[in-house]
Parts: sequence; C-alpha cells; structure tokens
Amino acid sequence: IYVSQKGIENTEGTESTGSTIMPGENGRAAINAIMVYMAEAFSDYNAIEQLYHFNPEIPNIVSQYIYPSSSNINDCWSNFYTAINRNLSIKSADASALGVWQERLNVLLAINYYNMVVAWGGVPFVWKHNQYDNGTTQLPRTEPEEIFAYLKDWLNKSMEVLEEKHLNTLSGNSMDYFFMSKDVVRILLADILMYEGNYKDADILLQQVIDAGHYTLDSSNYSEPDCINRINEAKGGEEVIFALQSQSEFGTRGSITIQKAPIIPLMTYTDVMLSHAECLYHTDNITEAEATLNDISNAKGIMTETSGLEGIRDARKQLLLYGISNYAFMKRNGFAEQIYEISAHQCLWPIPSNEINYNTSITQNPGY
Repeated sequence: IYVSQKGIENTEGTESTGSTIMPGENGRAAINAIMVYMAEAFSDYNAIEQLYHFNPEIPNIVSQYIYPSSSNINDCWSNFYTAINRNLSIKSADASALGVWQERLNVLLAINYYNMVVAWGGVPFVWKHNQYDNGTTQLPRTEPEEIFAYLKDWLNKSMEVLEEKHLNTLSGNSMDYFFMSKDVVRILLADILMYEGNYKDADILLQQVIDAGHYTLDSSNYSEPDCINRINEAKGGEEVIFALQSQSEFGTRGSITIQKAPIIPLMTYTDVMLSHAECLYHTDNITEAEATLNDISNAKGIMTETSGLEGIRDARKQLLLYGISNYAFMKRNGFAEQIYEISAHQCLWPIPSNEINYNTSITQNPGY
C-alpha cells in the first residue's frame, strides 16, 4: 500500500515527502474506493435534504420518499457503511505495517459518522475491520454522545499531523482528500460542538479557519445549479474547502431542480461564516452576528427579511441547497418542524428496512 522513492514496491516500501508516507498503487486505489462511496452517500444525503427543503412547496414529498424501504434511505445508509468498511480495511493494513495513516483515515470516518448521527441519531458504531457487514452483522445502535466522544478524540489527535494550507479537493487529484488540511478538522469539530450546544468552543475553531486566511467570500450561491456546474467545470473555487464529486447530473421535476448534483460541497467558506454568525448569536455577540450576516448577504447579493438567528436561517435557505449542513442547522436550532413542515418524528430519518430485517439488535426510529 506504500510507495518508495524508487517507484512502487511491496507493502514494506515507503516514500517520504517531508514526514509524509505516500500511498502506493494499491493504497491509492483503496483510498479512491473510499471517496467513491462517500461521494455517493453524500449525494444521496443531499437529495434527501432537498426533499425536506421543498416539502412546503410540494406537500408531503418527504413522506412520499422518506420511509424505511425507500431506495433513498437504503442507498444512503449502504453507501456510508461501504465507505466506512473500505476505510477500516486500509486502517487495518496500515496498522499492521507502518501505522502512519490512522489519523487521516479517522478524519474521513468522522465526516461520515457525524452526518449519520445528524440524520439517524444513534447508529451502529464500527471502529475496526470486519466488525460490520451490511445484511449479516448484529450490532446495536450506539448513542450519539458516545459516538461524538470518539470523533472528538480522533479529530483532536489528527490536528497534530495535518497541514495548515489551502485545500482544493476538486483539483482532480484524489490524494487531496487524504492529505486534507487542519481547516477540515476545525470545521468538523465545530459542527459537532454546535450540535452539542457548545457554541463558545465551536466559534474558537471557526475563528481559526477565518484567521488562517486560506479562503474568502465570493458571490457563489450553492443553491443555484449554474454555480455548482461552474465550480465543477473550474475544478474548485475560492470558497470550496471540501467537496465530493459524484456521477450525477442535474435534472428537473417541473420547475424545481431536485435531482442529485455533480458535486456536493460539504464544507464551504459561506458555511463557515454562517456558522460563525450563529455562534456569535448564541454567545450574545448580537451586533457582531448581524455584521457577519450583512457581510455574507452583500457578498452574495441576497436579502433577508428577518434578523438574528432567523436571518441566518433564511440566508442558509437561499445559499446552501446543494450542501449538507442546513438540515443540521435547522435541527440544532429548533427550526426543522416549522420550516420543513414535517412531523416531529421526521426530524430523524428511518433506519432502512434492510437493516431492520437482518440486524435483530437494532431498533427503528419512533414514528416509522
């Protein structure tokens, strides 16, 4: 899985670039496989978020498409766990050899698990190879608090080995996902802390992303297909921090674009600044929160008819349809039922029927 300076060798060979051990041919192929399944999982995830977004305009579209046996739910869950299993396979191989990639692989695992907890609540927490297999393994759900404790430990340790740099994961080099930056970890840690209600510590991390100066606000609107297509064609943008490229293309249902996008911007500077404004609001820095929201609105050319937390909410609705963070924002701030016009139980997605049928140790979310 490694490569030496002289070329690809066996699993004992290494190539050192500074203190970095580079993946060999097998290592790159294995990492590519992780990212392919992550891209499909988050493509499914975003499509489900779109259903929630449009539920007020197309009444009951969430109920129509989000139920235990729906392909939307089953595919998303399956792709997440396939990506996790591929990741754990590499972790096992690396641990038995040089053990130099554990922290980087843990960041990718944490990206998956955080978003799964937002969607489903407690899920089977798989942390070693061959512990979970779709359709055969009997594993109960682990509570979100316990999962988050593991993720925060992983991410804090990973900060020690990652670089301080501008990252563009749409460059065409899949190794950019593997050699990610400290900003990816800061944003993910901040997301977890916000979800836990710890806005003070979350904003310290977000401020570090801002102060690092690797990204700047531009006019990008991630709710517009033309913007997503432009970023895809340009292989990145000034704001895109971590994005996944799927095999999808835009399509329409009536006048509403509600199909899978060609890229999923998981982390953008727009999202960072909106989260920063949210943290300022929750820590009683209202004037700064309003100023930050104004900066975002001016850069994007949008207007919000509300202020405070509602203004941040409305800016998100206008700007981040093809991201994966609005659903988490609506839930942690108590907006989900009102804005999406859903029942309380729909704030969590159903556990897939395939999982319920095969895994007798797991329970269904209430209401499904």
